[in-house]
Amino acid sequence: MDTHAVLMIPRSDVDGLEWPERCAVCGSEQVAARVALRASVTPLFPRGEEFTARYEVAVPVCAAHERAVRDGRRRARLLVLLATVAGGVAGLILGALVTGVPVVAGALALAGLLAAQVLTARATAPPVDVYAYRDRLELHILSADVARELAESNAADLVERTGS
Repeated sequence: MDTHAVLMIPRSDVDGLEWPERCAVCGSEQVAARVALRASVTPLFPRGEEFTARYEVAVPVCAAHERAVRDGRRRARLLVLLATVAGGVAGLILGALVTGVPVVAGALALAGLLAAQVLTARATAPPVDVYAYRDRLELHILSADVARELAESNAADLVERTGS
């Protein structure tokens, strides 16, 4: 089972976010770079001047994890897309070969699509990711120790989640 931590940072505190001087993935004190992760949210019913809120978080990483954090989202999305297409095609072919009934083939294709999406999304999660919501920013971090330290130094809410 994989465990990751989710830090919930109120929208008003995002600019003052202070990371500990250690890699957000492995906890190493040899920080080689700060990778900018971006997220944005567009409210359903915007009020005020700004239509879309944009966030940027500079994540400290060691040399060994810089690429994984920088390219993690893109790689994860590509793998989920490929697995979804493959799952749908496999379900369609299996349904057509086994039953010959288009409705069953379509149902198996849909099941293949959903299964492939869920399984790949979990397996390819980047080591650090950022999600924006109307009232908060969420940081998803695989290293629970780094997440705890970050939560303590920023008075942020921390939730540890376990997935299979």
